[in-house]
Amino acid sequence: MSKNVIYFSLLIPKNNNISYYTMLYTALSSLKPYQNDSFDVVVMYTCLDKKFDINTYVHNDKYNIVKDFPFVSFIESDYKETDVFMHRYHNFSRIFEMGYDVAFYLDCDVVFFESPMFHFKKYSEKNVMYAKYEGDFPLWKNVLGREGITSGQMILPRSVFSELKPNLHDRIMKTRKKLERKARKVLRKNDAEWFCSLSEQYGAFETLQNENVIIKNLEHEDITFIGGGAEALFCNEWIQLKNERGIISVDKCNTKIFHYLGPNAFVFVSGGLHTPEMAKQYNEFEREWKINLLNKSEDAINYLTNYIQSCITEEELYTIAYQMINLSRNIYDDNLNDTYREELLKILPGTKIQTTKFAF
Repeated sequence: MSKNVIYFSLLIPKNNNISYYTMLYTALSSLKPYQNDSFDVVVMYTCLDKKFDINTYVHNDKYNIVKDFPFVSFIESDYKETDVFMHRYHNFSRIFEMGYDVAFYLDCDVVFFESPMFHFKKYSEKNVMYAKYEGDFPLWKNVLGREGITSGQMILPRSVFSELKPNLHDRIMKTRKKLERKARKVLRKNDAEWFCSLSEQYGAFETLQNENVIIKNLEHEDITFIGGGAEALFCNEWIQLKNERGIISVDKCNTKIFHYLGPNAFVFVSGGLHTPEMAKQYNEFEREWKINLLNKSEDAINYLTNYIQSCITEEELYTIAYQMINLSRNIYDDNLNDTYREELLKILPGTKIQTTKFAF
């Protein structure tokens, strides 16, 4: 048994939404090449529908997460609530009862590009908890009085956890509700609802701060979290995607662990693991990708602008598209040009071209 543990929390709701099951499967697949005796991997899970058995469930007639990752310990939690976010805090005590000195908690929606031993070695102060600060967000400061943290990645040493008061879960819940009441008083309705949807992490942060826990930042190049919609993934300095014959995947990553937003899972979870909703999102995104390629190059946009007033032929449209493809870092190879031409003609019916058609 190692003294370091990668800890995941998985809650399967009563409607058996297994989206996070597929995200966790993806995370473990990316972690597998780096697995060795220097760290253990533990998944604390809860299935609210007792008919769902994680040990026997086979996803899409092929994938069983327990059998496919024998290096992972899957442990059923005694968590009785339905709050997927609070699940992680309830299980920390169980993790440390197992004898680990340092727990590196991660949400299911992550991809590993380097061994997490890097993080255990770099972030190793025994009296410090590590998390990612959100940065200067004025709206939230009206509630918190300071910047908050995101709770999707935390390195927590036993020495820090052992100094906390008992019943961490309950104390976070109490603080969380207090912050939600304040948010509804000082923020506009929509902003307050947004804050409350994230209040678990602020309740945790406030609780730990009140107990004088030192929280230091996990640097962006070591673990990167990108929020927002899927469009945020198109032009991102930390991760670049590629599209090869209609299959979108990661081409290059400039961070050691990439934490995407759960609703964007359809980009990172492989097609074989897709839920029906992910498959639908993927198809829509692939179409948007083709449109967005035309926006990625400023030269391409300027070139197209010269034709705003022109009525051009289909062949001229094909020529422009071909040049744009080249300007967009040759993501499409020659064999795909005909397909791309057909898609352009679907997107831009007729021969009149307006730049607004290409605005993302």
